Amino acid sequence: MASGGIEDAYHVIRSINLQKAPKVEVNTEGLVTLQWQRQDRGILLVFHGDKSFTCSTKEPGMYYIDSYEEFSILRDTSLIKSRVSAIINF
Repeated sequence: MASGGIEDAYHVIRSINLQKAPKVEVNTEGLVTLQWQRQDRGILLVFHGDKSFTCSTKEPGMYYIDSYEEFSILRDTSLIKSRVSAIINF
């Protein structure tokens, strides 16, 4: 399962023009997380290894769980490029 999450993360990151490198973690359950953080704001991508991922944002006084979207890597290619690129390059 971890290799699926890594493949999914690679697929998404390859399609996005990144200006900043994320913090990357792979846990024992196979989840892959990519996190960008600046002061009290941040973006967290969580790849499940099933061709889907969530994109959560953190604003001052809020938590990642307060704001998230779910994406399908197979269906949402153009949406991923526009939405996630804009968020990541904050």
